[in-house]
Amino acid sequence: MAKNVIYSLYEKDYHQGIGALINSAIRAGFRGRFVIGYRDDLPPWLQQFQKSGDRTWSVAECELEFCHVNPAMHLGYYKPIFGRELAQKFPEAERFLYFDPDIVLIAPWEFFEAWISPKHGPCVCGDVNFSSLSSLHPWRNEWQALAQKSGLEARRSDNFYPNSGFIGVSCSHAKQFFAAWSSITEAFAANGGSTKSFLMEERWRAVVSDQDLLAATLQAWEGPISALGPEGMGFHGDFKFLCHAVEKPKPWQKCYAIEAIKGNAPSQALKHWLKFSGGPIEFSPKLRRRTSGIDLKLATLISRFWRR
Repeated sequence: MAKNVIYSLYEKDYHQGIGALINSAIRAGFRGRFVIGYRDDLPPWLQQFQKSGDRTWSVAECELEFCHVNPAMHLGYYKPIFGRELAQKFPEAERFLYFDPDIVLIAPWEFFEAWISPKHGPCVCGDVNFSSLSSLHPWRNEWQALAQKSGLEARRSDNFYPNSGFIGVSCSHAKQFFAAWSSITEAFAANGGSTKSFLMEERWRAVVSDQDLLAATLQAWEGPISALGPEGMGFHGDFKFLCHAVEKPKPWQKCYAIEAIKGNAPSQALKHWLKFSGGPIEFSPKLRRRTSGIDLKLATLISRFWRR
């Protein structure tokens, strides 16, 4: 039984992000089980590997399991529910780590192994827009009410606001934490909240995505919490722990030279994604990786002379 479980969720072409995520974790030193929930189709790159079970493949001393999921909600809102199922399925696992499919690991695995421990509680990173949110903010009143509707008390007065692209929980806290996050998500839906899509254009609301429900869960969490700031995901341009490509279009969806002509220089997130595109999972053909390298060099050259 693997003592470390990394899980993620994807649909459509985000399997290319999943490939880079897995590559980065393996290169960082991760050895354990990946569990990937997918809505549409299995990745075409799975043909490179031999099956080790009904829904599992062996990749560089790791087990890769795919689970078909099709919840009646945005996959973002499904994170805690899937996590709750995995905590029940793998009771002997020591750590559970969720990553969005547009994240890659920068720090060595030993950092994550030391960080995600019972003494630290749930481990999270600060958001790109506002990692600090006043304990007096009116959203917190609504989050508190939502927690109460799910049978929890939101008593914490931290100023922290998380990015929901990553969460790490030790076995000591996994079942309780995923249950709390799931309960708050279900209470939100039961009280008229829409989990079909994100409503980022209505950011005045207390809940516009799964991220706010994670914030509500942390506000109701009675145990320890360990949090990096925005630097945890490289949002300040310093990449030591993770790299989160929050940009749109995603690195695998654009021509870099055309973006450079529009005034958008190649991002560091794009460069990190490219770095992890070639193995052990080769999710892009060699010819495409070569042309992507040329595309990046051309975009870098254009950006020296032209930017917004």
